[in-house]
Amino acid sequence: MAAVESSPTDLLVDFSTFRGCGPAMNSAPPDFADVDMHETWRNDGYHARFEYDCLDCQESNNVISDFRGKNFYLSNMFKSHLSVLPGKYLHWSCVVQSSENIYQAAKFSQTSEAHLQREILMTTPHGSKRLASKVYKLSPERLKHWDRIKHDVMEAALRVKFGQHADLKAKLLATGDKKLIEGNEWHDNCWGVHQPEPGVGLGENHLGRTLMKLRTEY
Repeated sequence: MAAVESSPTDLLVDFSTFRGCGPAMNSAPPDFADVDMHETWRNDGYHARFEYDCLDCQESNNVISDFRGKNFYLSNMFKSHLSVLPGKYLHWSCVVQSSENIYQAAKFSQTSEAHLQREILMTTPHGSKRLASKVYKLSPERLKHWDRIKHDVMEAALRVKFGQHADLKAKLLATGDKKLIEGNEWHDNCWGVHQPEPGVGLGENHLGRTLMKLRTEY
């Protein structure tokens, strides 16, 4: 069954009841705590150049320039425990550890891949990224399709995260009109901004831009 493009609302939002994740829910998820975070991310888009007064510090008067420390809740890797149900992209009813799990699992939306998707949903945030990018890889043709829908999927996953956690939504709103930038040193030029030198970043910052979009809607 071929994957079908859809809008962010097609990914289910705001569920609070734990229903397990298939018959093997009680089995222990794989442990990928030692995953190397300094991965090179695939990126076919153009690179926008950002300049800040203080990119090498975590926060200035008008910029949050990385999603670590007290701002880690903005990261997709933040463990927030989210409830999801089957939908266009997901085959399972379960509680996952993060929005990263949802995003990575949605890559494998075909019925024949349901067992792969379950593994991705039930592991750690870092483990989900490793499984989806290094263990179970999409074909070049599937990757082209994924590139067309991945931004909508990310937005939908973030809506689940902030829709189910009023405390996280309040913290996002408390950032006011600050620019939200996922500054990083692991070459993520698509979702974040790579910092090759002090005061300069290179990247598209789609995660930060999506968070700022949601902030204006709440």
